[in-house]
Amino acid sequence: MNPNPVVLKFGSSVLSNRDCLPAVVHDIYRYYRRGHRVLVVVSAIGRHTDLLLDEAKFWIDPPAPDTAVAELLATGERQSAALLTMALHRAGVEATLLTPSAIKLTLRGDRLDASPASVDVEAIQRSFESSPVLVIPGFSGVHEDGGPALMGRGGSDLTAVFLAHVLQAEQCRLVKDVDGIYESDPAADTPTRSAVRRPHRYGGVTYDEALRVSGELVQPKALEYLRGQKSTARVTGLLLEDGTDIGAESTSVRDRPAMTPLKVLLLGLGQVGQGVYRHLLQLGNFFEITGIHVRDQHKKRDIEVPGVLLSTDIEELMSRPHDAVVDVSGDASTASAAIEACHRTGRPAVTASKRPVADRGSELGRFAAGSAGCWPTAEAVIADLIDIHAQRTAVAVDAPMQGRQQSESHKAQRRPRRKGELA
Repeated sequence: MNPNPVVLKFGSSVLSNRDCLPAVVHDIYRYYRRGHRVLVVVSAIGRHTDLLLDEAKFWIDPPAPDTAVAELLATGERQSAALLTMALHRAGVEATLLTPSAIKLTLRGDRLDASPASVDVEAIQRSFESSPVLVIPGFSGVHEDGGPALMGRGGSDLTAVFLAHVLQAEQCRLVKDVDGIYESDPAADTPTRSAVRRPHRYGGVTYDEALRVSGELVQPKALEYLRGQKSTARVTGLLLEDGTDIGAESTSVRDRPAMTPLKVLLLGLGQVGQGVYRHLLQLGNFFEITGIHVRDQHKKRDIEVPGVLLSTDIEELMSRPHDAVVDVSGDASTASAAIEACHRTGRPAVTASKRPVADRGSELGRFAAGSAGCWPTAEAVIADLIDIHAQRTAVAVDAPMQGRQQSESHKAQRRPRRKGELA
C-alpha cells in the first residue's frame, strides 16, 4: 500500500443530499481498491450549513459568542462525516471517522475565519495503520486558545489542501459539481444554435489565474495556501479522472465534449446482479442499462425491472446498443459468448467469474477486467465500470488541445465572498 495518501474532498454541491452518498462511496472505492490510503474530507450535506446559520442569526441580539456559533456550524460537517463512514462500512470498505480534536487540528486567528496552524501527523499515520480510509469533517478545528473554530466559508477546501501538504499526499482532489475551473461559469451560459461558444475549461491554471477566475468554486484562502506552499491540487468532478490542475504550470485550456452515459448490458440478475442493477440506477448520469440477460423473464424478483430490458436470447441482447458488458451470470457459456463478442468489437467486458477467462486463456483475459473476478461484489463490478467510463471520458478530453490563452475579460465563475463572510 502506498504510504502517501490520496486526499479527496467532497463539497456540499456533490453531497447535495443523502442519496448522493453511494456515488461518493464509489469514488472513494476506486482509490481504495487500487491500494491507496485515502483521506476523505467532507463538507456538510446540501444547504445544512445555511440552515444552521439561519438558526444562529436568530440569536443576534445580543450577539451569540463566537465559540457557540462555531460549535453549531461545525455540526453539519460532523454529521456528513458520520453518515459517509456508515455508508462506506455498508459497502464493505474499512473506514475510520476522525474528529479534528482527535488529530489535534489547531487553528489560529479569527475564530470564525481562522487558518490552520498545526496537526498531529503521527496520529493520522497511526490511524492509517489500522484503517486504509479515514474520514474527517472539514471546515472546523480547535482554536489555539481553546474551543472550536472555523476556517471561513468554503473552509473544507482549506482543510483538504492543508492536510494534503503536511501528509505529503500523492494527490489532492477537490471534487465539485463541475469538472474543473472554467474561464466563466458554464452553468450561466446555455448555448443555443445561435449562441456564442461554450466557455472553455482549464487543463492547468496558475495560482493567480485561479484566484481571478474561480470565484467561490475554490475557497480563496485555500488557493492562497497552495500558492504559499507551492503545492498543487486538482479540481475535478465526481467519478472523473481529469480536471483542472492548480499549480505553478502555465495555463492551458481544453474543451470537454458533452458527457454521455456509458451504455451497459448486464448478464445475470441474481444477488450480485441485482446489486449491480441498483448501483447503475443510482449512477444514472454515468450509466444507461440497455439490456439484461436472464434465464426466465417471468421469474419473480426482489426488485422491479422494466420487462423491455429483459431477454433470454444472448444474440438478440448483444445486438442492442452498448459500450460495455457486465457478466455476473455464473453461466460460463453465456459469459464466454458475450466476452468473445466484446473481443471482436473492441468493447470492454467486466466479469465477476474467473471461469470464462480461465476457459479461454489470456486471449479473452485481456478484454475482461480482472479486479471484479477477485472480489465478486457489486461494488467491485461498478468500480470497473467507473474506470472504463473515466478512461473513455479522459481520452475524449485529452485528444484536442485547443491552445486558447486566457483573456482579461474572463468572468469569475461565482461571486467570491468577502473575508469572514459566512452567508
